[in-house]
Amino acid sequence: MRKTLKVTEETYFNRMDKFLRKALEEYKLASLYKIIRKGDVKVNGKRVKDPSSTLEIGDEVSVWLPSDKTMKERIKRNTEGKRELKPVDMDLDIIMEDEDLMAINKDAGISVHPGTGEENRATLIEGLMSYGQKNDFDPYLVHRLDRDTSGVLLISKKRSLARRLSKLIADKNVYKEYTVLFSGKVTEEFICNGSIDDKWAVSRVYPLTLYTLKNASKEWFTLAKVVIESGRKHQIRRHLSESGYPVAGDDKYGNREINHKLSSLGLKRQFLHCSKMSFFDMEREKEYYLKASLKEDLKSFLNKLQEVD
Repeated sequence: MRKTLKVTEETYFNRMDKFLRKALEEYKLASLYKIIRKGDVKVNGKRVKDPSSTLEIGDEVSVWLPSDKTMKERIKRNTEGKRELKPVDMDLDIIMEDEDLMAINKDAGISVHPGTGEENRATLIEGLMSYGQKNDFDPYLVHRLDRDTSGVLLISKKRSLARRLSKLIADKNVYKEYTVLFSGKVTEEFICNGSIDDKWAVSRVYPLTLYTLKNASKEWFTLAKVVIESGRKHQIRRHLSESGYPVAGDDKYGNREINHKLSSLGLKRQFLHCSKMSFFDMEREKEYYLKASLKEDLKSFLNKLQEVD
């Protein structure tokens, strides 16, 4: 059975594998790669075997898919137990909105998409779907933040813009600044260089203020801004932990004993907040400067520490 797919502005993805992954969501990704490498995909009538081959809007992609019922079931994704996304009314802390783009100050404790063990919890994308329905647009996430990280999150109202901005981020043309509290006494800026999941990543750390626990001067903490030049998974948390300065409250890469002390003072999540993002959209000739104030739980926690001159 051959299925023909048209590359349009709404369905466009630069790479073949990304296009097919979205267009044929019901099939396993590994199976799609096998189909491509076997030569069962043609673009404008020409056989293409490289998953990273580039596509253009207007291209016609034809894919041979097995018609045998048993084989067809074998290559399909297992969606058992996965729930359908549904719009959910949600309070959104909107910091900027125009006709094409919006930015929110994301709360901690909410996942962007459903994850393992969170099948019954409302997610941010569902809150954005509800807001989009009321304002006549479909939301497209430009990037993501971890569940327990707060701060600036970009949402596009057009798929084409979301892809363009995602490419800006991938090409390191977006300024991203985080506010972080980590264990240790640091007074001079430093750089974390290192590979994360086999991809190079750079984090620049600029100390701002020193703190200690009140009545317990043995523990030092540094409030800093961290500017990242890439966006790898858990980048700041991993870089700081590997440098000997784990993020306060980080239950994955942090110090369990110190986190226990901080929890008793009210820190119930990692002290990590995306405070600023800025970029220039050349196509619309528009510059954006986005700033998200520190969330109240983090402000309240800092007040319980002792600031050191």
